[in-house]
Amino acid sequence: MTQREMCVVSDVLNFLESFEDDEAAALVTDPPYCAVGSASQATAKKYLGHRTKSRRTNFSGDTRDARSWLRWTTLWLIEAMRVVRVGGVVCIFCDWRQLPLATDALQCAGWIWGGIVPWNKTRAVRPRKGAFRSQCEYVIWGYRERLIGNPKVTIDGCITAPRRKAEREYHQVGKPEEVTRQLVQVAPVGDLVIDPFMGGGSVGAGCLREGRRFAGGDRSAHSVTVSRERLAALAKELAA
Repeated sequence: MTQREMCVVSDVLNFLESFEDDEAAALVTDPPYCAVGSASQATAKKYLGHRTKSRRTNFSGDTRDARSWLRWTTLWLIEAMRVVRVGGVVCIFCDWRQLPLATDALQCAGWIWGGIVPWNKTRAVRPRKGAFRSQCEYVIWGYRERLIGNPKVTIDGCITAPRRKAEREYHQVGKPEEVTRQLVQVAPVGDLVIDPFMGGGSVGAGCLREGRRFAGGDRSAHSVTVSRERLAALAKELAA
């Protein structure tokens, strides 16, 4: 691994400050949603339910209210725009509750808003009698100054992939590789994708499978250890 192909324990702003200007082609990340239940609840209870057990530890940073989440997200998105080069792309996961705030933060930080990519988790998720299923989460995306991204691809604007139980072996709310593999294609092959909220390493796994370089950080030492192990095992598998 090179210096920028590693997982580090770091707060989001410290992580981003460690990069040179224009060093990355894209930022793809899944920050804490801060959107369900009370701030005092453990994340397992908030996101997995009373009867669901996870071997992964609760994660921090999920206690902000709406106004503080908006300000905090704007702050790190401003620093991220220095790191991602002109023409590069940012992709941020969120749920329906934070969707208006996330799009505001993106534009407040100076990014040009490119749109919304729904992630359809399929009909197996959260039925609701008398109304609509809560079966989608969202990726808001934008770009710096002008859109270049990866001129060699056209990526679907709606991604359908079930939530895999295996992802919760890495993180309580881990995203499927089927999703992250598509998102990281906004960076050209061989270029650097960064993820300051690495969690269980699903963005890094997508990068390895799609031939992109990856640098990830997380404030949880446990998550960094899990991600390092996962990505090392995947790299060995792909090299076999």
